[in-house]
Amino acid sequence: MRNAGLFFSHARSARIARHYARLVRETDGLIDWSFVYNPGSRPEPELRLAYERAELCMPSRYRDAARNGTILGGYTDTLFIPCVLALDADFTWVMEYDVDFSGCWRTLFEQYGNCDADLLTTTIGSRLESPDWYWWRGARAPVGVPASRMFRAYHPIMRLSRRFARVYRRITLDPAWGGHSEFTLPTVAAFAGHRMQDLGGAEARSRAAWASSNYVNSPSHASLGPGTFRWRPSRPSYFHETPRDFQLPDKLYHPVKAGMPDWEKQARLP
Repeated sequence: MRNAGLFFSHARSARIARHYARLVRETDGLIDWSFVYNPGSRPEPELRLAYERAELCMPSRYRDAARNGTILGGYTDTLFIPCVLALDADFTWVMEYDVDFSGCWRTLFEQYGNCDADLLTTTIGSRLESPDWYWWRGARAPVGVPASRMFRAYHPIMRLSRRFARVYRRITLDPAWGGHSEFTLPTVAAFAGHRMQDLGGAEARSRAAWASSNYVNSPSHASLGPGTFRWRPSRPSYFHETPRDFQLPDKLYHPVKAGMPDWEKQARLP
């Protein structure tokens, strides 16, 4: 199985470059990473491979993103799905620049070397398990998809199979699907019969606090905190810069906003 990786960043800096260099170095021979720069609010990333533009590849999702005015707030799938489809890889890791790991990256990724799940992500829960999740209000699915088959997840880092990316693109051509990609990705996976797995393992299904093998968070809270893998608050430095500030070893941490002091003011729930 060939594993590719897409490291997405809306900014360039020496600190982000060093963070990316550690990721590449510690996963050498395991994952073939590409740095993907997307400075704007539209799905127009800089990638060395040619990819089909989102308005052609995912027209319904693209129209929803255009109405939203930005890919933020739920439409980043229009950014990464075309890139995943352009790669010649069985599985592709998609990771944001503000995800970190308090240990050697190889320790994390080697766990999934023999895993054939089509969607690996975090904080998976059904609508019945997470009835108060903020983004249900914009979620829509075709008639016949019951609430018990609707899911939410959290995707700053995830892995998709190529076959699932193809199916996701095809299914979301139907405008009956809509809403945040934290809803559409796991729900389409369940609808299409593709296998999902939580990056935290089997322990990550308790609703109150997911003290899993690879991250900790609190999915019943809007910020997903307390925990290591949350929406807010952010951390000011990467693990390789201040390892003492990452109290739990071998855990995923998010968000790390190194050199972005105003971030807490920039992104809030509407």
